[in-house]
Amino acid sequence: MFKIGLIGCGGRGQGAVVDALEAGKILGFEVRVVALADYFKERAERAGKRFDVPPERCFGGPKGYQALLETDVEIVLLAEAPLFRPLHLEAAVRAGKHAFIEKPVAVDPPGCRRVMAAGQEAVKKGLVITAGTE
Repeated sequence: MFKIGLIGCGGRGQGAVVDALEAGKILGFEVRVVALADYFKERAERAGKRFDVPPERCFGGPKGYQALLETDVEIVLLAEAPLFRPLHLEAAVRAGKHAFIEKPVAVDPPGCRRVMAAGQEAVKKGLVITAGTE
């Protein structure tokens, strides 16, 4: 079973979860959403109802992403506002999590360099990062 977590529970984030669950069905893998985080906790909790994630695993506020990364999540879907993606990707790699990062991965050259550095660190740790391309 693959345990996934979502950071950014808006429409695109929930769409990414639906895509991941569908891919699991097609490939014959069990995929389960086990944690959600959004700056707005009530948005995470609403998504939790949709994906059967208990409220205690729905995190909010500016440090909600950190709480999610402390769970047993194996794959993190990053669909929050693009400004925060470099920071959250770095944290996911530090926590030893595989990641899917929505596009755009950053909003400026320094953010892009942070994403590239996180990618290099992920390679050293044997982690996989993939990005949205549609």
